[in-house]
Amino acid sequence: MSDQPGNIFYIDKSKPVLWRRSATNSSINPYIAHYYLLGVSDTFFNKDANILKRTGFSSGFSKIVADSDTSCFILDKSRFFYYSISLSDPVLMPYDKGDINTLFKIDDHCFIFNDKKEIFLLNQQARTLAAVSLTGNSHSILKDATENSILYWQTGMGNPVFIDGDKAWLLTYDGSSITAKLISTGIPSDSYIKSVQYSEKNNLLFIGTESKGLIVINQNRVESKKRNNANSKNRNSYYSQIELEDGNILTNESDIIGGHSTSESSLPIKGKFSFNISHTGESSLWYTQTNKDIGYNCLYEYNKATGKTKAYPKIKWGDIVTESGGKIYIANPGGIGILQGDSLLFLCEYPKNLVGTVTFDFTEISPGILAVATCGLIAV
Repeated sequence: MSDQPGNIFYIDKSKPVLWRRSATNSSINPYIAHYYLLGVSDTFFNKDANILKRTGFSSGFSKIVADSDTSCFILDKSRFFYYSISLSDPVLMPYDKGDINTLFKIDDHCFIFNDKKEIFLLNQQARTLAAVSLTGNSHSILKDATENSILYWQTGMGNPVFIDGDKAWLLTYDGSSITAKLISTGIPSDSYIKSVQYSEKNNLLFIGTESKGLIVINQNRVESKKRNNANSKNRNSYYSQIELEDGNILTNESDIIGGHSTSESSLPIKGKFSFNISHTGESSLWYTQTNKDIGYNCLYEYNKATGKTKAYPKIKWGDIVTESGGKIYIANPGGIGILQGDSLLFLCEYPKNLVGTVTFDFTEISPGILAVATCGLIAV
């Protein structure tokens, strides 16, 4: 995997390990044109990794499907390419079955899904296409799908997932036809889906969204909840939530979601609060909120045991708080520091080009070792 500056990591025992450092410290990496090949193999990527090329494809905008460790298919703006390690550049493939919507694989078979909602099996040796039939009501599921439907597949998935409305189907192939198996209902609307994964073993559907965070659906457990009192001035996307004692959920927009009546006086936080919240010890809840007395955002600590809230007006922003060795550490847009009394003592201040960076996670990964993940770096 790669971060935004272009550093490349491999995963070792569920942890990222630096494999190749970015060729530049700026936001413009001159070798970024090769990064789409990382999803094919390190062999293919390393072939021309140190050669400057104009940017042609990107895994974020082009669909890359590995044919082998040394070859792949590329779908870019309805244009279909074949590329192998023996070729100097990708070769445009002839295709006369309508515009291609997407490419996907089921096991080792590669398929094309076109704008007419037809599926073709790609013969990877002869480079020919064969129409694939759909069993039972699978045909109508695809043909009658709305314009907002999504057929999602990415490298590493054994089967694609088709989503239309609030339903999701898993596509399987038996060697002659494709079957759409219903795996989930109750998918929230207006989710702006960015990624999908399905665990057949655990019957869990994972949906990564732009506006609602990560949604995990177990068909036997999911229960839809809505805010009790809609407020047109509040966002309908939530970034942090707190479970209340009565089972309701308090969101960072100050909305209360759930089937119980919650008294405002019992809320741990009153009013809107930050996208990130943190828990330390048995009773401390940390968050950032606008302090009306001083006129800017500052750090707050709510003590669940006493029900009291403490403000830290000298700490203007505290993205994420964590605890190590009985001490409180804070990561914010300026760097990483330790809480001393009512103030923040910086232990590491970010260089000027990283000031203002957004912190996504900050945690103790082993005794005395803290790791921070931001939009620009991962540091330990």
